[in-house]
Amino acid sequence: MEVFLCLKTDMEKKREESETGMKLQNCETQESENKVQESTNEQIKDMGQVVLNSNSRKHKVELLTIIGEVEGHESAPSHSKTTKYEHVLPKLAIIEDDEEIEGLLILLNTVGGDVEAGLAIAEMIASLSIPTVSLVLGGGHSIGVPMAVSADYSFAVPSATMVIHPVRSNGMFIGVAQTYRNMEKIQDRITTFISEHSRASQKRLEELMLDTSQLVKDVGTMLEGKEAVKEGLIDEVGGIKEALAKLYEMIEKSVKSEKNLIYATNQPLPYVRFWRIINRGLLFARRKTMYKILKAETLAAKIHLMVVHAPRVASHCQPGQFIIVKLDEKGERIPLTICDYDREEGTVTIVFQEIGVSTIKMAELKAGDAFRDFVGPLGCPSEFVEEDIEELKKKKMVFVAGGVGTAPVYPQVKWLHEHGITADVILGAKTKDMVILEKELGEVSNLYVTTDDGSYGRAGMVTKTLEDLVTNEGKHYDVCVAIGPMIMMKFVCLLTKKLGIHTIVSMNPIMVDGTGMCGACRLQVGDEIKFACVDGPEFDGHLVDFDQAMKRSQMYKTEEGRALLKLQEGDTHHGGCGHCGGDK
Repeated sequence: MEVFLCLKTDMEKKREESETGMKLQNCETQESENKVQESTNEQIKDMGQVVLNSNSRKHKVELLTIIGEVEGHESAPSHSKTTKYEHVLPKLAIIEDDEEIEGLLILLNTVGGDVEAGLAIAEMIASLSIPTVSLVLGGGHSIGVPMAVSADYSFAVPSATMVIHPVRSNGMFIGVAQTYRNMEKIQDRITTFISEHSRASQKRLEELMLDTSQLVKDVGTMLEGKEAVKEGLIDEVGGIKEALAKLYEMIEKSVKSEKNLIYATNQPLPYVRFWRIINRGLLFARRKTMYKILKAETLAAKIHLMVVHAPRVASHCQPGQFIIVKLDEKGERIPLTICDYDREEGTVTIVFQEIGVSTIKMAELKAGDAFRDFVGPLGCPSEFVEEDIEELKKKKMVFVAGGVGTAPVYPQVKWLHEHGITADVILGAKTKDMVILEKELGEVSNLYVTTDDGSYGRAGMVTKTLEDLVTNEGKHYDVCVAIGPMIMMKFVCLLTKKLGIHTIVSMNPIMVDGTGMCGACRLQVGDEIKFACVDGPEFDGHLVDFDQAMKRSQMYKTEEGRALLKLQEGDTHHGGCGHCGGDK
């Protein structure tokens, strides 16, 4: 009995000790959790920042709030609610440095503030290597606009407002020309940043900025959520649910791309993260690389024109160059010569013909749709762009345009016209219905239209019209620029060689990849081997081996034929037609 009691007492002691230990452990755990919570609460209170990591997808997302006035080099009044940029910038650096942070969500409700501070924050956000999403709540006014558009994708709630107005000066103002120029430069920095990180053109931003009809005591424009989307400042109307869903989607796409890159390069994650910083566009679709189609129309049967919002491309375009478009992440790269560009509006005009699968899909796009990629300008500008204008004015120039080759002829003739030079243009088409850009060319050149069947303008091939102008009408030309189907350019060159006219041709019809990597545009020019996409696309037509170039282009017809039949007939086609090569 005594032994039993002793054993019982020992067991009770052990149980009590165990319970005490568990209580202590629970207390420590609770205390630790309380400290974490207190730290989180303190972080939210002081910085408006917190890490979101309790979602079902287990993504670690940093939350950054920008509220009240953005405080810069000078302290705001003590009663003002502010966001201090000396707090935000180090935090953004920490986010970039932390490999566990997968995305950043920015919540904005700001009246604006210090221009330099706001632009610094915006540039930091734009340069992050992780996916970023912004959400405008309440207001994104003044310098809040660049911060809102700096993210990869932006949202605004329907009731949110965005105010665009000119810059202010709160320091000493000296009424001299240098002061005004300085303010213009500051304003230009702001509008340039906004236009490069949104779909709004710089010209339109300046119009909104100087509107005198909206604000009672100010100049500028107030845009609500839907209006901001319509103007191209914000990508989408939505709230926190939509913003987080988009951010998770971008994170998952980024993670997938990282894994693919690790596999492809056989390199560790740090290398991949470094590469992602260098070229983020390889890993996920950034908002600013979605290029909106502003206008889409059909010029003739299977020939289409599109005006695309691409400010960076438009700002560097020169006549003779081309761009590469890509419909979506898995789409084919399609090189297209530039038909026109507007630097102020930030637009580039392209013209294309339905030939293969990708161009047929392109033709289905409408105004409001967007290209995944719009890369350029590529290739070398037309040689006359670099010539002395006064020497160029002494030359008589004729352009021969055939089919969709009319599109790259137009910017060259337009450029000459803007510099006081009026060239002759022979515009050729098979029939009247296939004539394109007649009105546009007629406004900037002496235009001669010819059709193969004689249904419009002069009758016959472009070569007949050129020969008539020289031999029968007494025209003299120093330079001929021929752009169109290769067979057309070949016979134009044969004629101009006989007539003694220096001739330039554009070899864009043989370009496939557009980067010099595929070798499809390899051609013989005199004693040299050239690539149309990197060395051209324009060359001395009398030195080009057209027969070799046309033979090379035949090599790709079978593959394109298969792709076209697959699009039309799906998996039902298995060869035997004699055209696709599927039976071989």
